[in-house]
Amino acid sequence: MCRSEKTIRSYIHAYETEGLSALHMRFSPGRSSRLTSEQRDELKQVIVNQVPA
Repeated sequence: MCRSEKTIRSYIHAYETEGLSALHMRFSPGRSSRLTSEQRDELKQVIVNQVPA
């Protein structure tokens, strides 16, 4: 799972105190994207429609 021992212990503690609902991920981990939605759409079109050089 690529989680540290400390993280797993906190999962167990949350489950024991609050039940299964405590394990529901409420946000997406990681940093936010550097691309705007327009840039992502443009990149997608380049990948789909152009052959690599």
